[in-house]
Amino acid sequence: MKTSNYYRYLLLLLLLSLTGAKTYAYDIAVNNAYGVTIYYNYINDGTELEVTSGTYIGVVNIPNEVTYMNRTRAVTAIGDDAFSNRTSVTLVTIPNSVTRIGAGAFYGCNRLPSFVIPNSVTSIENSAFSNCTGLNFVNIGNSVISIGNSAFSNCTGLTSVMLPNSVISIGDRVFYGCTGLTSVTFSNSLASIGESAFYGCSGLTSVNIPTSLSIVKRDAFYNCTGLEKVIVNDIALWCEIKFYNGVSNPLYWAHHIYSDENTEITDLIIPNSVTRIGDCAFDGCSYLTSVTIPSSVITIGELAFGGCTGLTSITIPNSVTTISRSTFYGCKWLASVTIPNSVTSIGNNAFWNCTRLKKVIVNDIAAWCDIAFEGKSSNPLYYAHRLYNDENTEITSLTIPNSVTCIGDYAFSGYSGLSSVTIPSSVTSIGNYTFSDCSGLPSVTIPNTMTSIGEGAFSGCSGLTSVISKMVIPCNITSNCFPQDVFYNVTLNVPYGTTDIYKLTNYWNKFLFIEEEVSDISQLIKIQKNILIQDGFISVTGVGDGQQVAIYQTDGKQVATAKAQNGTACVATNISKGTPVIVKIGDKAVKVMMK
Repeated sequence: MKTSNYYRYLLLLLLLSLTGAKTYAYDIAVNNAYGVTIYYNYINDGTELEVTSGTYIGVVNIPNEVTYMNRTRAVTAIGDDAFSNRTSVTLVTIPNSVTRIGAGAFYGCNRLPSFVIPNSVTSIENSAFSNCTGLNFVNIGNSVISIGNSAFSNCTGLTSVMLPNSVISIGDRVFYGCTGLTSVTFSNSLASIGESAFYGCSGLTSVNIPTSLSIVKRDAFYNCTGLEKVIVNDIALWCEIKFYNGVSNPLYWAHHIYSDENTEITDLIIPNSVTRIGDCAFDGCSYLTSVTIPSSVITIGELAFGGCTGLTSITIPNSVTTISRSTFYGCKWLASVTIPNSVTSIGNNAFWNCTRLKKVIVNDIAAWCDIAFEGKSSNPLYYAHRLYNDENTEITSLTIPNSVTCIGDYAFSGYSGLSSVTIPSSVTSIGNYTFSDCSGLPSVTIPNTMTSIGEGAFSGCSGLTSVISKMVIPCNITSNCFPQDVFYNVTLNVPYGTTDIYKLTNYWNKFLFIEEEVSDISQLIKIQKNILIQDGFISVTGVGDGQQVAIYQTDGKQVATAKAQNGTACVATNISKGTPVIVKIGDKAVKVMMK
């Protein structure tokens, strides 16, 4: 470049910057056959060209190839932001040589009324046509594999989209805010729909889900308030789709599920091939009236039937082990539910707001006691208040089977229809809130074998008038184990000779009235006659070999223990004379004075 031309060039750049005129970076600028200048950059080591930013207006016809300085190169890409915000562009034709439409390539071209993407294109990248508000028609070529994030977001004039069979994924927010979109045809190979892909597409009235779909990400169909129909050709494959949340499922908005264009499904039969009903699978399908779950199903996922307000009853087969969180959330017309012996866990809020539940059918109380409930509203009893062992036989007097060692958390929470409970000596622990809100329960007897009572175990049992503890050494309880009125007004009956221990044990000592049971006093007197105390030793005769004999201080602290041999147990202590102690033999205990 000559010196004078160089300074003119610098002066031109300075003037452009002072006037705010936009400059473009490009490698070459070549007129097309119609005399329109198109700007290009070299790509792929200079062997090909991509269209880049320039002063485009009106109609732009992009050629297949460009000859420049005696070299011919194919045009294979529309570069990033090439036509971004060129509001004067009214039409762009893309040749079959182009394989890529770059990020933001036509962003904001709001005067483009239609666009044909040729079959050569395999990739439409992020925001490629975002904010093209005048775009009402787009023909996507049959080689496109993926559509990038926000590719057509806020194209409010777009009314219909047909995705070719080549498309396997739709990115995040692809059709976000396309309020004019009334129909979309998915490809038969579509595997995933991105986050918020159809967010706010309120004009959509129906969607036909392909059997290839396996992932629908968060909020994919959020606020698609116009949806009325979701067509599902294969229920088994539908149950396998991974929905990231309820509003990612179009059923949440449509409420109606169809097997074809004209046949609505109200009585749903899950196929025998299904082993897991996926999360949110039928969430919001409020026009379902019945569901048949086959014995092949092991797990029912989170929110699987959430908001299915039309369901009145459901029978869960004996194959199911897990009912997940919020599975039947908001099924407000559900009147009865059968829980099989196979169920081992029920997630939090599994039956939340099932306010019309009247009947929970359980044919194995031992199995019910073992279920891991995550909270009150995971237990259908919290709403039903009634427990049945078959369709017609209500259980009001509950006998816990001898096989039970632990009654789990929340097992009978809300069971206000319970009028009596028998807890066998096999039970060693009662979980958190196990009998909470059993307001009809008048009496409870805690066996001597109990070693643990969880938080709030009998909270809300406002009908209690009798509490009997057979524990010689009381296990720990919490301050809310019983209602405050029970602590202040109900007499706690304890074994003979153990009043002092209960008065020294936290929260048992909240009972204002503690009385000792003397019904077996004659047997205790007999035991006392067999106790010999001398020089720090306590000998107990007349007991079976191997029988455990333990010595406790009156504050409940164990100080010594021994097993009987040849009918006698001899226990050595260092307790001083004149000190009262409790001798525990099996489930009996007597208070004696050291001599």
